[in-house]
Amino acid sequence: MAGILVAHYARFTLLELAIPVGLLLGIVVSAHIWAPRCVLAAWTACMFAAGAAVAEYKRPGPAPVVVDAEPGEALLVAGCVVEPLSVRDGRGRFVVEVADGARASISLRAEGETQPLPYGTRVEFPARVRSPRNYGNPGAFDYAGYLARRNTFWTGTVLPRAEITRLDGRCGSHFQAAVQDVRALALARLDGLMAADPAVGGLMRALLLGDDDQLRPDTSDEFRRTGTYHALVISGLHISLIAGSLLWILRRAFVPIWVRLVFSGLVAWAYTLIAGGDAPVLRAAIGFTLALVAIAVHRRARVLNLLAAVAMLFLVLDPGQLFEASFQLSFAAVAAIGGLASPLVERSAAVLRTAARTIAYVRPSSAFSVEIQCLRVELRLLADTLAVFTTLPVERAQWTVATGARFIAFVTETVILSAVIQFALIAPSVFYFHRIPVTSVLANLVSVPALNVAVGLGLTGLITGSTALSSAAAACARFAESTVGWFAALEPNWRPPTPAAWLAIGFVLSLVLLAVALRRHLRITIPAAVLCVGLGGWMCAYDAPPGATGWLEFAAIDVGQGDSLLVVFPDGKTMLIDGGGFPTFKGAPPVRRMDIGEQVVSSYLWTRGLRRLDIVALTHGHEDHAQGLAAVLRNFHPAEFWTGAVPASATELVNQARAQGAGIRELRAGHVQHFGGALVRVLAPAQDYTPGQTARNNDSLVLEISYGRRRFLLTGDAERAVELELVTREMLRRTDVLKLAHHGSKTSTLPDLLAATRPSFAVISAGEGNLYNHPHPDVLARIREYKVKAFRTDRVGLTRFRTDGNRLLVETNGLDWRED
Repeated sequence: MAGILVAHYARFTLLELAIPVGLLLGIVVSAHIWAPRCVLAAWTACMFAAGAAVAEYKRPGPAPVVVDAEPGEALLVAGCVVEPLSVRDGRGRFVVEVADGARASISLRAEGETQPLPYGTRVEFPARVRSPRNYGNPGAFDYAGYLARRNTFWTGTVLPRAEITRLDGRCGSHFQAAVQDVRALALARLDGLMAADPAVGGLMRALLLGDDDQLRPDTSDEFRRTGTYHALVISGLHISLIAGSLLWILRRAFVPIWVRLVFSGLVAWAYTLIAGGDAPVLRAAIGFTLALVAIAVHRRARVLNLLAAVAMLFLVLDPGQLFEASFQLSFAAVAAIGGLASPLVERSAAVLRTAARTIAYVRPSSAFSVEIQCLRVELRLLADTLAVFTTLPVERAQWTVATGARFIAFVTETVILSAVIQFALIAPSVFYFHRIPVTSVLANLVSVPALNVAVGLGLTGLITGSTALSSAAAACARFAESTVGWFAALEPNWRPPTPAAWLAIGFVLSLVLLAVALRRHLRITIPAAVLCVGLGGWMCAYDAPPGATGWLEFAAIDVGQGDSLLVVFPDGKTMLIDGGGFPTFKGAPPVRRMDIGEQVVSSYLWTRGLRRLDIVALTHGHEDHAQGLAAVLRNFHPAEFWTGAVPASATELVNQARAQGAGIRELRAGHVQHFGGALVRVLAPAQDYTPGQTARNNDSLVLEISYGRRRFLLTGDAERAVELELVTREMLRRTDVLKLAHHGSKTSTLPDLLAATRPSFAVISAGEGNLYNHPHPDVLARIREYKVKAFRTDRVGLTRFRTDGNRLLVETNGLDWRED
């Protein structure tokens, strides 16, 4: 892992790495012969170099391109369906392979009855195709890299009212086609068994077969918030439950051991493939297979050894997985079980369970530890006391006490596992999800057993076609869902920001130190535990300063075709203007998309180390400005919420801000506010402006922010009428940075405004390849005529300006521009 990490940031040639790997292998052989004490160090160095070599060898080359295609041009796409069509919320999606190792993810509007597109279907259709693009903000998710590691290099949309033509013949792998056919049959059968309750049916599809197309968004969010999502998705828990139960049944049936091992392994792999074969379940299946091999050769299956073997196998095949949240969470969770939870369970729950199982033994035995034998005597005395007071037979009293002890051991083990895993996952949880599930331990204690029962009953009902078993499984799933929902309501809306890297590294190293201390029974166990808890608590409470004191910062966040601006004042106060969103088209059906406010804007603010905002401002009520603010209000609890002219359609957002405790301020032209030496002037809307029933561009809140001799003009989506009014009333002054109105639309940024402000720089917030032709070529020509240096978020991502009142610094993706 260390070798892959270093090679990710430092480029090497394979020849540069082959030489040290060869030398280190020679050192390993020599160490085995002449210096046995140096073997571990030699192997460690060799594996480090091998990791770097694997990363370099597997480094992806340039992405394939579509020759002679203009951006946004409609293309005729032909290829093989490798991921069947799935429909959700009126939109369909499938993946088509257009050439060997080159795929495109295609979406379409699903209206009425949609014809299925199974795996192996050869298709042809017209679509608008584009290369995937990441949001250009620090810390943003590498969506393009994620798709590229799955050989997907384009996304596309089938043209409206166009048909998908099925071509003759089949394509793809016959084996994969057979697996997909079985999966489709299983899903159809499950839908039939759950027809009486489609909502629970969607939960059972995800729980049993890994298909979340019909899983309700609020259910998924509740499981994530309570730290119980691992029990919902197909993972090692499912593989262990199914194959482990089968092993136990076959053992009770006195089936030979080699038959048990082979049959349970085949069942585990069959279920893995039918459930979708995603990376988490593949890792679990390989780990289970290695455990079966260990049993077959009479070796103990050690968790950490299995984990290391599976991790190395997957990293050799795809080193890029090291940087995926799924791999990191799986690896950290299993490492926590093997390194931290197992020693604690062995000293507590395992001792109690063994003593309860052997309660009837009356002779001391060297096969059991002193702790087990002492506890067994105590349990037997407790059973004798119970027999005296209840007149139960001694054997029945011992059975009662043993059963209670086993239940206590089960609860203890579940609490230890859940608590240790959640504690060990603090670092990735904070970095990726900015959540610390407070109710996780109790939620797992109740919901995980219910979901395990639902899996067992559900799969049995699916195989046998039993409606009774399926109904019982649905009842267990419904109970788990309601329990998780109850705990989710108790979860505080506490979203920690991204901590400093040194703090996260220190926390991980303290976990390793604690694991070593527990395993070796070292005296530093308690100090190591205190250090872990201290660093973990520090990560949860981390709150970075927003910026350099005495500097004003203005940043245009890349939110695609929308607006979101961050201002940090010289005294450290913060203001977010707009929250981005997806523009909607009249007559189009509602489409469930990602939440820009949660996944883009909030993510960037957390990356900055922000926990709260002082002010959130809404320029006007259009979706591409207002849609993301609901998540921002929920996550950052601003003290004030600023608006301009608010139509009736935007009052819901105002009510949400009021519910979060923000003071509502409806501002008009002439309002002035001071923040640490910076001056904020409201230029529009005018005092006599009256909003309509729906949001309009000219509702926009127009702000001028000045600090020292530097000025920023933020115009929202104001159009010609507002700009002319500002020029006529002589409200505009010389400006250093102009945020172009309406994403560079031709209805704004008039020559009169440019002549009045004479900006040095312009910021244009627009989406790459947007359908509105923003920024308009006429506007670009106009600002070039005035010699304005323009920065476009669709080209350079987040653009940040900082000034101390005199100097002005510009930063965009590592590009620095300075004007003195």
